Amino acid sequence: MANSQHAKHNPEFDKSTDPRLTGETLPNARPYLGYRVMTRTTEDKTNVSNGDETFMGTLKSIFRGINVALKDGRVKGILVITVGMILWASVFYRYVEGWSWLDSIYFSVVTISTVGYGDFSPETAAGKIFTMFYILIGLGIFVAAATTIANTILSQSDDKDGNGES
Repeated sequence: MANSQHAKHNPEFDKSTDPRLTGETLPNARPYLGYRVMTRTTEDKTNVSNGDETFMGTLKSIFRGINVALKDGRVKGILVITVGMILWASVFYRYVEGWSWLDSIYFSVVTISTVGYGDFSPETAAGKIFTMFYILIGLGIFVAAATTIANTILSQSDDKDGNGES
């Protein structure tokens, strides 16, 4: 739309030489998953970004954020509660439903995370009642854990950018 408006107002505009319309790449651009990535820096100089460097930078940032999150007392507390819930439910399913330890842990994690493949389900009345409460309580704890970790990672990212308080 902008190119056609530009062409209407500028009779010297030649569509055949405009790299945005011909599919040509900018000079010094390197491929990123088949595309050329060009960014602008704050000094308004062209900065070429290699796809591998971008991916590795993102991966490093995620791991750095997780490392910071695991040092936060709130995150540690909520993770202890989450792991405790999973272990408690696993012990329950192991002895009440008679499942193996692997199946019990698997079902506990799949249930608390709301994935719910449906390959296991409690057969006893006690198992069904426990699962109803486990889902209601466990879902809240699981969401709180995920939210706390994400907030800690994002606030660490903001602090690195200079937008937060460090």
